[in-house]
Amino acid sequence: MGPRFESSNNITNSNNSPTANNNNGKQPPAKTALREWLQSLNLPLGLLSSTYQNYLSCHSRVWLLDNSSRMKYRDSHVGRGCQASVAPGAIERLDGGTRWEELQECVAFHTKMASKCWIPTNHWLVNDPTISTKDEWRHSLKIPLCQGTPRDIGTEVRQIERVMNEIVVLEDARCPLPSCVHTLFKGFER
Repeated sequence: MGPRFESSNNITNSNNSPTANNNNGKQPPAKTALREWLQSLNLPLGLLSSTYQNYLSCHSRVWLLDNSSRMKYRDSHVGRGCQASVAPGAIERLDGGTRWEELQECVAFHTKMASKCWIPTNHWLVNDPTISTKDEWRHSLKIPLCQGTPRDIGTEVRQIERVMNEIVVLEDARCPLPSCVHTLFKGFER
């Protein structure tokens, strides 16, 4: 079994989180939240301008999470923190992870960042694991993040963690991505 999806470390209880410091229960100021996030990662603040432009470029983000059998291939990479005695704070690249493990890591990072910086995001699994493979394809339920109030963040993050940790990658090779994208776009047109 690969690494567990973990994004909620102190999301709702962090004293340096913009959502924790906001006494009105409203979303945090985006530029302030992004600045704090960049500082927490020890990234140069010179990235703030382009990061903020990217933040403003679209209303929300959409993630289509492929849970087809191809996600079991071991041709991906994941990161692991190095021991403090080797290189404090360094990340070691591990080869041979599954595509699903790599996706878990990407979604965990985005979930943590989005929850702290208030980046509205919707996640869908490409294949709904609750239906039989013989049934007609339909996309799974939307898994929202930053769609309600900052008080909802903890619940939303736990839902994403549950899906990413408990989802079973399907055994068959179906990956109806064109149909999935077409169906989702029809929903956006409304």
